[in-house]
Amino acid sequence: MFPNVLQYYSQGFNFRGEHGRRSMKTAGFSKSWIVFFCFLITLLCFVLAVTTRVRVSEKKEYYSAEQVALYLYAYKHLPSNFLSEQEAEEEFGSVSLCLAAGYNIGGDVFYAAKREDYRDWIGNYSDKTSFFECDIYPDRAQSISQGERGDVRLVYSSDYTEVYFTDNHYGQYESPGFVYYSRFSLNALSNSFWIAFGVVCFAQAAFVLEAYLFRRRRPALWEGLCEAVEHFVWFCFELVIIPVCLVAYPVQILYLKYKKRKKEKKENKTKE
Repeated sequence: MFPNVLQYYSQGFNFRGEHGRRSMKTAGFSKSWIVFFCFLITLLCFVLAVTTRVRVSEKKEYYSAEQVALYLYAYKHLPSNFLSEQEAEEEFGSVSLCLAAGYNIGGDVFYAAKREDYRDWIGNYSDKTSFFECDIYPDRAQSISQGERGDVRLVYSSDYTEVYFTDNHYGQYESPGFVYYSRFSLNALSNSFWIAFGVVCFAQAAFVLEAYLFRRRRPALWEGLCEAVEHFVWFCFELVIIPVCLVAYPVQILYLKYKKRKKEKKENKTKE
């Protein structure tokens, strides 16, 4: 029903132009292969850029450092599963009970003054002076059993434009004490795929423009490009329609069986 793209390519293209035919061993075939696989790479980069994107919703609860940092950038406040130290004390009476109930402690003021007994301080990374902090628990069960908040924190500016991660209690034990979490780094993988997608799209656009402008001088190149585009479209169509057919066919069979049984039951009742 659908053209077999791989079989088509294995048989090769025959390009017709003012200078006659070109077999798949000539430049026309190699460039058509390049165009076809560039389209595949573009599609792959787009899919990976979308699927690897880390997203947060204001109505959900988050516990990992990366997700909480993204949430702070996006909504300018902590997720609903965070309570300040005073709120946790008033509602639960202890850190263990607060953590056991699924809450994190966060939202309290972080004092940015330099401490002589610490090996690092926030002033080495930012000019801002107003910060808040929140707890991150890599091992919640251990924190509950010990009844301690641990050393892992997010420290964020009061205007929510900077977020820092610390896993050594603000640089008390070692330096560096803070790692800057930028919007880009929190989605580094997805952003890298978006950059690759943009580069490939630009290269393809330049190639298509060149082929179009010089289509009279090099007709085989333009014809090869058109055929590569045509078969890439068919390839994408097959990629979408085949899984749909694989799902729809069993569903259709089950539906027909259901209708048949329903009809038989109705006939049996009529006979009775």
